[in-house]
Amino acid sequence: MPGSWAAATQSAGLAVAAVEAVALGEVSNAYALCRPPGHHAEADQGRGFCLLGNIPVAVMRARALGQVNRVAILDWDVHHGNGQQAAFYNDPEVFTVSLHQAANYPLETGGFDEQGEGAGLGANLNLPLPPGCGLGAYAYAMGKLVLPALEAFNPDLIVVACGYGACAKDPLGKMLLNSQAFATMTAQLKALAERCCEGKLVFVHEGGYSEGYVPLCGHAVIQTLAGSAIAVPDPQNDEIAAWGPATAPASINR
Repeated sequence: MPGSWAAATQSAGLAVAAVEAVALGEVSNAYALCRPPGHHAEADQGRGFCLLGNIPVAVMRARALGQVNRVAILDWDVHHGNGQQAAFYNDPEVFTVSLHQAANYPLETGGFDEQGEGAGLGANLNLPLPPGCGLGAYAYAMGKLVLPALEAFNPDLIVVACGYGACAKDPLGKMLLNSQAFATMTAQLKALAERCCEGKLVFVHEGGYSEGYVPLCGHAVIQTLAGSAIAVPDPQNDEIAAWGPATAPASINR
């Protein structure tokens, strides 16, 4: 519609500014509240509410300008991060990880067998989780797979495609995370970034369609990222924690 291109370029520009500020050491971390999102956009098409690949544009620019070299991108949106995967599928210097609900969107991408190609073989990791996964599955995936893989890659910068569609209230996803889960994952990434890349960590806002619950999840992430004492109580946090299994399902352990 009229205005979409202007909005999309502003959104990509916000991601560019966040990545540049962190890469150059102006700030240690940043949260880019981008609208529209970008993680489904590919070089030749927009899709899934995404017109421009905010993270690929920002990362490619920073690398082209010599601001950063090795970059790790973690997408924990409930939908597969096909945009980052496509952008860097042949690039061994950008490690792309997607933690998502299996067979949700896009239907034709997101399998574990998609691991990169050419020089980039092994630099793409998809972790499709069964619908209905809760705290236990995400904790297991982060602790046993995502964090060790990111640390082994030893990036100069970590970028998170921060969607909230995996929250229990999302109408387009079937996962069972609460706001505390997002805070915990943020704290884990913040600690990892401090160990491997001088704390350089950028969050770029993606999907999440529960108008009532996304703000609580977003505040939990930003509060943790900023090290702020300003908290917003989540009245459903404990209730949601009881909905999903506290341990990982057998399919994850395999």
